[in-house]
Amino acid sequence: MWVQDRGKIVEFSSEGNPLRMVGSYSDISRRKEYEQSLHLSANVFTYANEAIMITERESDYHSKAFFERMQKDLGDFGYWRGEIWNFRKNGTLFPTAHTITAVKMTKMRSSIMFYSSPI
Repeated sequence: MWVQDRGKIVEFSSEGNPLRMVGSYSDISRRKEYEQSLHLSANVFTYANEAIMITERESDYHSKAFFERMQKDLGDFGYWRGEIWNFRKNGTLFPTAHTITAVKMTKMRSSIMFYSSPI
């Protein structure tokens, strides 16, 4: 548990010693977890040897079941290997081979996944 506390001495004795203090404390555990997640994400971008691609789950080609199966394999085996169809800028469809590896963090709710594809 992370706690942030703030306080201020509001009354001193005639000798200058503190007599009374007011303050507050707040549970900042969620904020710290979020900061750790951001730090982890930053390190992934800094130290990864592979290309990193951020995508949306929606696809004009692949079904919802395709992505559910991919997610299940990542959870069950820690990786997924297969073919993903993509569109070029000109709209033509082409297949790409990918390996996705899940890196699970035990103390965080999120996970990081590394993608690599052969050239």
